[in-house]
Amino acid sequence: MKIKILGDPIPKLRPRFTIKNGKPHVYDLNEKIHRNAQIFLQGIILQTMETGDKEDIDHLTSISQAHELRIDINFFLPIPSSWTKKRKNLASWGSLPCNVKPDIDNLVKFYLDICNGVIWSDDAIITHITSRKTYADMPCTIMEILPMTTPKRSPYEEEILSTLSYSDVNEMYDELHHVTSFIMEGDVKSAVSCIEQLAEKYVTPLKKISKLKKKYDENGICSRNSEESEKKYKQNFREIFQEEDE
Repeated sequence: MKIKILGDPIPKLRPRFTIKNGKPHVYDLNEKIHRNAQIFLQGIILQTMETGDKEDIDHLTSISQAHELRIDINFFLPIPSSWTKKRKNLASWGSLPCNVKPDIDNLVKFYLDICNGVIWSDDAIITHITSRKTYADMPCTIMEILPMTTPKRSPYEEEILSTLSYSDVNEMYDELHHVTSFIMEGDVKSAVSCIEQLAEKYVTPLKKISKLKKKYDENGICSRNSEESEKKYKQNFREIFQEEDE
């Protein structure tokens, strides 16, 4: 889902504190803008659900049901009017760095805030964010929201991966590399010591993996389930023939 919001990108502003009638008060400078922006987003969603094509509706539905989201945000800031024509032209091509206020983290915070509770239910489901700010002739903000999909793995693959952590495998790889280096240097004693440490540390998980290999067939299906299915099929086959004989 791609959303384009025209106008200068808006940063999230810090709340201001003041004393009124001897009591502290907090003013949210973004409150009105925040409310109007959420109304704008709600209008986009309603329009999409009512008049959008099936692909747009399906995409919006997948975002609302996703457990993990990726957000790509591009902020296009206005080119300063005081610049020369040459600098303006260069800026429009992205040839000049946009290293000015507002800070990009404050820009990201504002747009994530206005989408929270409108497009997605909780900021916690955002696991990937990429953002960029640059100059443009037409200032705007373009957000692309993509549901992330977790790779599907077979029960066999899940059991294997749950036996050893990523860091465990990395450590094993590094230690085996050390063993190779020791052998090439002729330091057999150190190589044997590394192998012994590896065997002692990982003997239990490696044995478990060996047993898992016997538990599943070549397609990653539990052999026990396959045996039960085969027994059930044979039983049904016998019952059919018994009925015909009768």
